[in-house]
Amino acid sequence: MDIFELSLEDLLNVEIVTASKFQESINETPSNVLVITRKEIENRGYTSLYEIMYDIPGFDIAAAFSDLTQLHYARGNRTGSFNERTMFMIDGVEANILYAQIMNISSDFPLSAIKQIEIIYGPASAIYGPNVFSGIINVITENGSNLPEKSSNIYTRSGVGSNNTQFAEATYTANFSPIEFSLSYRRFKSNMFDISNAPGYFANGQIIGNPDIWGPYAQYYPEYQNSSNDHSIISKVKFKEIELGYSRLFTNHGLGSQYPYDKTLPTTDWIFQRDILYLKINKDLSEKLKLTFLGVNQKCGSPSQSQFALGDNQADHWDSTRTVEFLNWKYMSERWAIFQDFEYRPVTFLTINGGVKYSLGTYQKSYELGLSDQTTWLPGQSWTTPLRLFPVAPSDGFSAGNTFIETDYGAFLQSKVLLMENKMSIVGGVRYDKNNNYGEIVSPRLGATYSISTNTALKASYGTGFQTPAPRNRYGSWGGLDVNPNLKPDKIQALEMGISSKLFKNFGVDAFLFYNKITNSIMQGENLPEKNIYGFESRLNYILPNLTGWIKNAYLHFNYSYLKPQYAQERFNANTQRKSKTIGDIAPHKFNMILNFEAFKYARINFRVNFVGEKETEISNPIEKIDPYLVSHLSLQVINIFENKCTVVFNINNIFNAEYYHPGMDKASAGEDLSSPSNGWYSSRLPQPGRHFMLGINFNL
Repeated sequence: MDIFELSLEDLLNVEIVTASKFQESINETPSNVLVITRKEIENRGYTSLYEIMYDIPGFDIAAAFSDLTQLHYARGNRTGSFNERTMFMIDGVEANILYAQIMNISSDFPLSAIKQIEIIYGPASAIYGPNVFSGIINVITENGSNLPEKSSNIYTRSGVGSNNTQFAEATYTANFSPIEFSLSYRRFKSNMFDISNAPGYFANGQIIGNPDIWGPYAQYYPEYQNSSNDHSIISKVKFKEIELGYSRLFTNHGLGSQYPYDKTLPTTDWIFQRDILYLKINKDLSEKLKLTFLGVNQKCGSPSQSQFALGDNQADHWDSTRTVEFLNWKYMSERWAIFQDFEYRPVTFLTINGGVKYSLGTYQKSYELGLSDQTTWLPGQSWTTPLRLFPVAPSDGFSAGNTFIETDYGAFLQSKVLLMENKMSIVGGVRYDKNNNYGEIVSPRLGATYSISTNTALKASYGTGFQTPAPRNRYGSWGGLDVNPNLKPDKIQALEMGISSKLFKNFGVDAFLFYNKITNSIMQGENLPEKNIYGFESRLNYILPNLTGWIKNAYLHFNYSYLKPQYAQERFNANTQRKSKTIGDIAPHKFNMILNFEAFKYARINFRVNFVGEKETEISNPIEKIDPYLVSHLSLQVINIFENKCTVVFNINNIFNAEYYHPGMDKASAGEDLSSPSNGWYSSRLPQPGRHFMLGINFNL
């Protein structure tokens, strides 16, 4: 799909499948939907999936370039140290990491595999069940269906850049009817960027490599290092109605700026691995009735090669007794799930769909550790190097007594009716879920669209969702984590209304108001008070006419979001003496601008700007505010090489070398006062990369 071949009216009718579990146009769904096409990914010069998130409205980001590259808080719903509230899918199959329900959008996913990305805002538990709380990011991958019969295609992308960054990926698609096939592979390696001169507990030499801080480990980790080594496989084969798919996503990162360096060493390896195998069968029993079966096996977690160094002082001064140790750790989860859905269209103006689900999951409770011997000494005195300085890794597989079983039954029914000569669409549905751990929950949904004209649609919806407590939050147990096996599920009610319109020939606008009421919101080991979040999101698209012979295919995109996120009652933190009703780390104002055009025959220029307003931090953070920032990026591309088969890309990110920060994760209570040990396990501010470069080349054969 080439956006330059579509009018704005056509863009309103782009087909999506994620919002309602059946195919419909963006104009017909009552949800706020954003679609990012493969062509847009190429035009903007993205090299990793996480870069896309910076240009999307409605998300606040905390990037530590650590075990999780980024946290993404959709619509003001800050949750702590993981992305628990948004569902990441690959071709409609859940791909979150089960143990902590993590939406891990990182540098592992091959962009060459992507056909389009469908982003659905708001809860969708009425269709999908648990843990579709703040929205969905569904990556639709390429297959051979668009190719001529008995043909194939290879699309490769590669690049090198600052901080010894290197990546290479390739996607092969083929159509040997009745067989369609796709296979993608990506490898990414980088030293990320050096933060050893950033404020706080990141100081190289003062902490890392200092034997008074890290004892016998100082000689093994003498200086700052934070490397990434990721890879992935995305594959699927389709034979008539049967599709078999397998995905592996693997990240191996250092700990970036997530933790203060007197508590842990950033140079150790933190690994996430996901293996997803699915079987999908689509059967058209008639022109009116379609059945879809989906069976999924998902194994994920952190294998026993994951490492973590622990250091702590017994008192709040550097001269107190200090203990350090090194450990390997692991967690793992496995889940089997089957879904049987149907779609029935008895008449042209009515669609009825529904389905049943059963899942059986085995989840590890506490982290399993391979401990070394602790080293304890009084600074200034010598220590005794223990016999077991580095640990023996824990055994693979589940351990007896440290697992629990979760079964989930679910069923939903939904109908959509077209009225007034298809000008009005009304959709309503309800879902029932029963779980052996959290009981029964009913999730309704209601929405409507009305087309004022072929170019303008009004939308309104009411949606509900719920989030089950992750195993990590119930049982995780380590020094920086509060756990509670009695946590209740989060629940959300969301109201939304908006407009999608083509105002003029080349100018379109989307604007949405929303209100979310959230109860039992989970932050580590507690259910927090009720949240009330008010917001506004807008997107403007302007396709510029070809004013001259040497500039063409020009467009301007602008999006703006406003958020007012508050707790229903004031909260107080005794350590910082701060009190507030504001949900921390959410910017009230954010905007992004993207300008794209082609010059002469062989050049494409893409310029992007991200502005994030001032953020009041979480009350546990001793740094009360994060300053606003504006960051610009430029992608210069040489196109139409070898009959449009090759593109050379040169990216300059953070053009003006702006110094800026994101708020810390979780409690973000470490502080930045080096005169004493840090106050907590999570850094208060996360330094962001300065100016950096990437040179890449893409081949489409």
